[in-house]
Amino acid sequence: QIKEVYEWFQNSLLTIEIGPLENFYENISARMVLDDEAAKSKVHNLLSIADFGIDDFEIREEIYQDKDLPDNIPVEIRNQIINKKHLDVYMKHKINDSVSVNLPIKEESNGTQRYFALSGPLTQVLDLGQTLLIDELDSSLHPLLVRYLVELFHNPITNPKGAQLIFNTHDTTLMDCCLFRRDQIWF
Repeated sequence: QIKEVYEWFQNSLLTIEIGPLENFYENISARMVLDDEAAKSKVHNLLSIADFGIDDFEIREEIYQDKDLPDNIPVEIRNQIINKKHLDVYMKHKINDSVSVNLPIKEESNGTQRYFALSGPLTQVLDLGQTLLIDELDSSLHPLLVRYLVELFHNPITNPKGAQLIFNTHDTTLMDCCLFRRDQIWF
């Protein structure tokens, strides 16, 4: 029986922390959509709903070159990184009917970066019926956008496999009896 519990934690629980690990999740989201048009479509849909002014996004697989690295990086680390592949994310913003601008995701707002980092794990968990644990879900995100993400998990159409979202927040507007039952909120 303990094996089943262990396997649930290993295979069904995904955790996202705020802070430096978000770059890791940004890469997970980028890797998920790199060669999967269905996943890209789902992430694109999430970005469209957020209304960041992003028309599309592009994932580029590039190789670190010497010119890409800071001068003061230690030689041992430089040698480990050089010629390694990495993914760069670019957000496309439409200027007018014929002109679009691609911005590296690092030049987008913290909220856009965080939302993109969450998009891959969110779609994966909803698709597979897993449990997602997020530290400070509301960090850098608009309260209405956070509410929308919570509602994705409450909607049987967007969550047919019963995925769960567990998070902590400082947003008291989410403590709404129309959004949560009383037993779903813990202090």
